[in-house]
Amino acid sequence: MTTLDSAAAAPEPAAVCLPTARRTLRRLCAIGLPAGAAGFGAADLLRRYVAGSAATAVDVAEAADRHPGAWSAAAVLAVLGSMALLSGVPIVSGLARARGRVLTTVGAGLTGGALLASIGHAVAFYANPALLTRGGASAGVITAVDEASESYPVLVMLVVLFAIGLTVGPLVLTIGLRRARLVPVWVPVAGAIFGLCGSLGGVPAGVVGLAAGLAVFGMIAQRAWHADADESR
Repeated sequence: MTTLDSAAAAPEPAAVCLPTARRTLRRLCAIGLPAGAAGFGAADLLRRYVAGSAATAVDVAEAADRHPGAWSAAAVLAVLGSMALLSGVPIVSGLARARGRVLTTVGAGLTGGALLASIGHAVAFYANPALLTRGGASAGVITAVDEASESYPVLVMLVVLFAIGLTVGPLVLTIGLRRARLVPVWVPVAGAIFGLCGSLGGVPAGVVGLAAGLAVFGMIAQRAWHADADESR
């Protein structure tokens, strides 16, 4: 083979770099899934620990005022965890190529919408009690603000999207991935547990929810990490 032939046969730099960049981006997003699940679950645990058995908005505000560091950490972890999880949703929706594709896409969409809503919900949920107590608001004012927020359209929309999407989304997503034979049979079960724990109170439910979230999104991340190798077979 001549030098000219060798030069002609060599791949263009762009042709080599593009798949490499795509694979790197996919793997970074895959890392965001378990990392986000860890942050999101840790935030939920901190919230449960700080709020405890608080039954009213005044109780929550007082609890947040007693533990400002933990409350602020929960807020930051909730936002960053949601963002990290959200970064992995686009790659998850493309894992199932044929069987299970519709369920996977719908589940990813529900989960992604819930995570977007979660960011706004976290800001409102954690900021309001901290700001009201820091500003010296009375119990009556705190109660009035809480009652007004329950009918404020934007907050209602965020809560509905967050609650429904994060309860149903991971379950539908994991069922789709199971139908595509991409995850073991226990993953949809863990997805259901993850969604259920979000509606239950207490620290134990938070611990189980954290473990379920890590198991679900860790397994999905593993499949996304090796997606390029699976496609080349």
